[in-house]
Amino acid sequence: MSPSYDQRWDRLVTWLEGKGMLVDEKHLKVQAALFTVPASAHINIITLESQYPGAELSAVQLISLHLFLHKPLGDTDSFDPLFGPYISVLPRDFDGHPLTWAIRRTLGRADAGTALLGFFPPHVNTLLAQLERRFWEDWKAVREYLKAHTHNGSSNTELDYLWAWLNVNTRDLYHDLGRRRDDNISLCPVFDYANHVWTGATMSPSRKDSGVWGNPGNASQASLVCSSLEKPLGKDEELLLTYGAHSNSILFVEYGFVNVVSEADIAAGLYIAEATVDEIVYDLILRCGGDALLLVVREALEQEGYWSDWTLHTAPPPAYPSYRLLSALRLLHVFVVDESPFGAVSTTDLALWRDTVAGLRDAVSESNERDVRRSLRSICDAVSVRAERSLDALMKAKADEIGGPSAWSKFAVGNVAVLWKEERAVARAVLDSIEAGVVF
Repeated sequence: MSPSYDQRWDRLVTWLEGKGMLVDEKHLKVQAALFTVPASAHINIITLESQYPGAELSAVQLISLHLFLHKPLGDTDSFDPLFGPYISVLPRDFDGHPLTWAIRRTLGRADAGTALLGFFPPHVNTLLAQLERRFWEDWKAVREYLKAHTHNGSSNTELDYLWAWLNVNTRDLYHDLGRRRDDNISLCPVFDYANHVWTGATMSPSRKDSGVWGNPGNASQASLVCSSLEKPLGKDEELLLTYGAHSNSILFVEYGFVNVVSEADIAAGLYIAEATVDEIVYDLILRCGGDALLLVVREALEQEGYWSDWTLHTAPPPAYPSYRLLSALRLLHVFVVDESPFGAVSTTDLALWRDTVAGLRDAVSESNERDVRRSLRSICDAVSVRAERSLDALMKAKADEIGGPSAWSKFAVGNVAVLWKEERAVARAVLDSIEAGVVF
């Protein structure tokens, strides 16, 4: 009979006690009291590098490699002599994570989950593609290491490595180990049970050296301490971390969840919401002058570093377009004035635009700003329409096409709906700013 989760937790606590952690009721209440997890209980580049001599791997690759080689089989425990009790309580699957669906699609193993990929906002698909590239690059590096060394478990599959990689990507904490910034991460027992909250976190991890704070020379002995924040906690209240000031699109792609925030809070600027409008702006440029206009606009924007990544924002209020987007629209309307056909542009007009980008002028001209605001209004309308249509399609899709009966399917569909509702709320908020005459 496989051990229960309570049994695995008890084994983890016993293991932590063996590492020198105080686990009595006074010190491991996981509430307002502080607790410290000893350095030897962290899985990081320092605690692992002696196990993999000569491995020229990043921290993510090395930690993922170790989890990969010691992945529990079925419902059994991990046999890892170093971190087995900890690995045994890690999530056993990530079936509800967007990267899992993307990897399965790439491997030709499409299922009900991969169908949901077709309902994502364009920017989310872009972020997911970037995450998938990171995964395959790390898998290539680890696979090359495995080919050069003999390790038990090296015959496991890409999906086994995906399990390991996602455990690292969704649970690691920044931990100053005196290494390169990207290598200053650790998996830390107990801390990784904390859920994310976008405001009002009740704790944060901090480093405690055996000697001097912040001295990289003590990095191998640097424990992580749970520091309670100013907000007082009541009995049985949950301890929460803030994973970072991330947009919902990043939270969804990286972690598989979103912050559920009311559209009223978004409109009021209480939540940092955004919408990326690259595809809509591309279409606008093409409608104004076809491929010829797209070519010259892109060339000029790339020279100044303003091509793509055009966004709308709600915070700080009032809602506004990004400066990148304003720069692109100002350039567009240097070429297309008052909806006239795309034609030749004088060097003087381009110089005025470049002065605006450089901050030497507030605007190209009054007429240019009028055209920009008109196009900005059409962009917001297009975002709203796209969101409405996408939400309608998402709600009408058959359940067995976008997740099926899986336990996570309803949750995942709800997350995607939140992403579209957020884009709609952002667009409406920027429209309100335009109608109110807000100067951007």
